[in-house]
Amino acid sequence: MVAIILSAFVSLGISMPRENTEPLLQNQPEKEVLANGLSVVYHKDNSSSISVVHILMQGGKRLEPEGKQGLAFLTTRLLVELPSQQVLQQLMNQATHISFFCRQDFSIIRMSCLSENLEEAVKLSTQILQNPLFSGIRTGRIKEQMNHYEKLEEDQPLNVAHAAAMATFFRKTPYAGGTYGTTASRKKIKKKDIEKYYEESVKAKNMIVSISTDLGKEETLEIMHQYFGNFPDEAPIEPTPISFLPREERIGDIEKDTQQTLVYTAYSLPKVSEKNFILSTMLQNLLGKGMDSRLWSLRTAKRLAYIVDARAFLMRDGGMLETFLETDQTKKERAIAELKKTIRDLYEKGISSEELAITKAYSKGAAIRENETKETKALNLATMEALGLGYDFLNRTLEEIDAITLEEFNGFIRGVLNPEKAVHITVGPTQ
Repeated sequence: MVAIILSAFVSLGISMPRENTEPLLQNQPEKEVLANGLSVVYHKDNSSSISVVHILMQGGKRLEPEGKQGLAFLTTRLLVELPSQQVLQQLMNQATHISFFCRQDFSIIRMSCLSENLEEAVKLSTQILQNPLFSGIRTGRIKEQMNHYEKLEEDQPLNVAHAAAMATFFRKTPYAGGTYGTTASRKKIKKKDIEKYYEESVKAKNMIVSISTDLGKEETLEIMHQYFGNFPDEAPIEPTPISFLPREERIGDIEKDTQQTLVYTAYSLPKVSEKNFILSTMLQNLLGKGMDSRLWSLRTAKRLAYIVDARAFLMRDGGMLETFLETDQTKKERAIAELKKTIRDLYEKGISSEELAITKAYSKGAAIRENETKETKALNLATMEALGLGYDFLNRTLEEIDAITLEEFNGFIRGVLNPEKAVHITVGPTQ
């Protein structure tokens, strides 16, 4: 419905906000660097009496030694391992929830609690983080869980295609390979590897703590100083620069017993920068988000797909744009041809100023929706800082979208969607 309304605005010449320079967040986030070098990003949000804290450790999969994929996930999982039932009960009494995830460039431990319990929750969380349990029994149990997670991922066609494309674009780099590693790589991970990874990543100058809370700045930062101020102040890690090898061709079918066939195409994205971040997000939206996207007609008018979508993955040293659809096996060849044609038309002809206006409007709406909750605000503030864009870049998102010119966007489209550089994959029955 939103996309239809935006189209009507443009076609009728109704004024849309051309230069929306209002910040994305209601209150301006602020950053303070503690004496030990740890960065704290504070954002005041009075929408609820909940506080959300993200503890980001730079490195992620990028710190994994060759052949030991899964080390980042395993170590981060051990960092949220509760030492006793008593601690679990404390967290439950505080209404505190702790979870984690890993990415190519960083790992994050996230914590949410009632704001009145923030100090106790941070105290308990940092105690666990600074006194991790790396016992063989716990490590073995988590490795078994990772084996289960790996199998679950392999059951999803999109995960299979994504992994194959990542292996093609980023082969023999830490960016490739699954988060959980493989049976072989997990067997190679020893306690000394976990301890080394921990020592390299859990130190103040390598960490970013972002918090979205209704508590005042002075009170919040006092808590941050007290419980994060004693982390080691050693020099931050300097990840080895990634050298990308010439891409190996991977075009073909991956057989899988599924009801539908996944038709998937991926393209390389450039190293992240302020401009490339905005352009990549806009291209994702133009291609596969909403009823005005280029791929939507493959689902509606041409009835070739159950779903269509596009996703942009951005890392510090590179990225990947995915476009995909799910179709019946009987429509596979036509769906492949139409997907290629749709993207080739965009590559060759670009877009008009009218379509740029729609894409900008949709992209700004998506940015607003994606930063509605304290959870997403805290996450995105930490992520922008970790990617080198700066926490304050998030608040300039709408302004940066407005600043993109038609020439810039069409140039970016031509640079990314080169058919000769695409990776085409199908996942599903081969007969």
